Amino acid sequence: MTIIKAIEFISSGLSEDDARALAPIIYATETFNEEFIVDFSGVQEFTELFFCSALTHLVGELGEGEYQRRLHVINLSDADKETYIAALEYSVTVKP
Repeated sequence: MTIIKAIEFISSGLSEDDARALAPIIYATETFNEEFIVDFSGVQEFTELFFCSALTHLVGELGEGEYQRRLHVINLSDADKETYIAALEYSVTVKP
């Protein structure tokens, strides 16, 4: 299982630019086709836009079950987990 250390690519999760910096790492073939972990240790402040742009939009591509099976997010504060869950719930409701 691949572990992506987000701090190596972003310092915050506030913008779509931050999401664009992380996206190519997630889409790397060897990562995207297997289970992987995104470790947010050291990264602070997140927005729903960031999570939607970087991660949860993949629900539409993979389906909710496969998304939940493949992608694991760790080391978010309680408040940031709530933001992530809100973005995930939004993506589930708008998936094609």
